[in-house]
Amino acid sequence: MDDMTKLADASVDEVKAALAGLSLTQLAALRVAELAGKNRSTALAAIDQAIADHAGDAPGAEVDAAAGGAVAASASAPDGGMTAATFDHSGPANITAATGFEPSGAPIQMTDIDASHPAVDANPRANTTVDQNRIDFNDPGLSGEDAVKRNLGIAG
Repeated sequence: MDDMTKLADASVDEVKAALAGLSLTQLAALRVAELAGKNRSTALAAIDQAIADHAGDAPGAEVDAAAGGAVAASASAPDGGMTAATFDHSGPANITAATGFEPSGAPIQMTDIDASHPAVDANPRANTTVDQNRIDFNDPGLSGEDAVKRNLGIAG
């Protein structure tokens, strides 16, 4: 159980007392934990007020009354809630531009990803057949269905 979940299980008075010492990110996590847990309107109102008090700390953030006082940014979630972008102040990703393109249309980029990591599939086409790999979905003039038909030699 993480700290925000433990705090959400505390009394409303204990939650209110802890709010002043929490960052905007922690307040957002506490709000999620409260919603998933006891879902107390008084605790949520206090958390939302603390988020509103911090709203100026997040560039482009504003209090969204329709979302229960949650902080919303220009890149808000479809439900009007908070997104990671609301709290991310790290700046642009500065990803290196592609140096070319693979025949599949995939960009060739230099990355610092460790392809040997178990969570990375360094060879996604391993153990596939030639037929499985020959269908080209990159033709903007064809629908997916037409591309499959063309590549499988089906008239129509």
